[in-house]
Amino acid sequence: MWRRVLAGILGTLAVLAGVIAYGYASMASDDFRNPNVSFLTAILGTGIMWLLTLGAFGMGIHFLKYCVTGKFFRVNPRARALILGALFFFPGFIVSAIPATLLVSKWWPRDIQADNIAMLMSVFIGAVLAIVVCVALIRTGHRNEAAPSR
Repeated sequence: MWRRVLAGILGTLAVLAGVIAYGYASMASDDFRNPNVSFLTAILGTGIMWLLTLGAFGMGIHFLKYCVTGKFFRVNPRARALILGALFFFPGFIVSAIPATLLVSKWWPRDIQADNIAMLMSVFIGAVLAIVVCVALIRTGHRNEAAPSR
């Protein structure tokens, strides 16, 4: 019973996070009409926000289905690996943003473009973390499929 209650709380929080992320994602879509934002930056920012929105909604619905029915629904291992891998972009980006900003500001103290370089470094670190997690989950999924069942 406590698992279903915990799943309900986590599902509700994830759906709430999805609603909040939806607001930011719809605002990020306005960057396509802004002449001061490059097209690549607009695609990158909008894509990341929509990815986080869909991931939060997906996780929330998964937890809420378990809370309501009490049955654990299996997710396709490849889809699970892709979703979790993509969601690991955000922690990699956030954790690396402050050190990257400090490092770049130390190397180029009076350069206006230094913040852009730091953000690109953080995006790269987040993307690498997402790819590593996705590949690791896919490889462990293949190992589990290849193992003989008892």
